Amino acid sequence: MRKSVVILVVLIGLHAAAIAQEFKPFPTAKITVEQWESYLATVKAKFHATEKAFPEQLLTVFTDSATHTQYAFTTKGHPAHPAWITRQIVNVTGDVNIRQTGFFAGSEVAFAELFRAYLELNTRMRQQLLQQRTPPGAP
Repeated sequence: MRKSVVILVVLIGLHAAAIAQEFKPFPTAKITVEQWESYLATVKAKFHATEKAFPEQLLTVFTDSATHTQYAFTTKGHPAHPAWITRQIVNVTGDVNIRQTGFFAGSEVAFAELFRAYLELNTRMRQQLLQQRTPPGAP
């Protein structure tokens, strides 16, 4: 009986891992256009219902609410295209943090600017989240 339970737990874990989208799918930020296209297709297939276009920023964003993860892909005309930034809100020992990674197949300089802009946004988001958690009048 115990062996059956262990096998079931392993199978459930493998199934969950197969469903989860990999946060950092490549060892380096510089990738090929084909890798960018493949990852976009995978994210789109899993999270198509959450797709939001931001034409002014030349971005398309997908959200995985189960893991608090957001995938922002550049669209044609963006200086960093093709590129994407992945951000995930995480709770580490009671503190709110946002981990970020990104990948590019285009201009490294433009990608670095996009990456920095998201880091700045993360700082503002983190401050807002912490303010929401702190009761008014608390030190």
